[in-house]
Amino acid sequence: MTTKLMTNIDSFFYDFIDNEAKKNKLSKRKILENIIGEYIDFKKTHQLEQAYLNMGKDEEYLSEMQNNTKYLGNL
Repeated sequence: MTTKLMTNIDSFFYDFIDNEAKKNKLSKRKILENIIGEYIDFKKTHQLEQAYLNMGKDEEYLSEMQNNTKYLGNL
């Protein structure tokens, strides 16, 4: 599968992966796995940030948080 993927990838990226593999003595597969893993982590972080931004825009959520803060302050 990696071979099939590598035949369809742009030469700039292939050269980058090839150079990194040689420089760091890693397999191209390992580099691709690391790159994809980092991308997945980035997407998860981005989704969480978007969720927090959306919560900040949600007036009902903000109202609920204010009520919770008042309630906890009264305890």
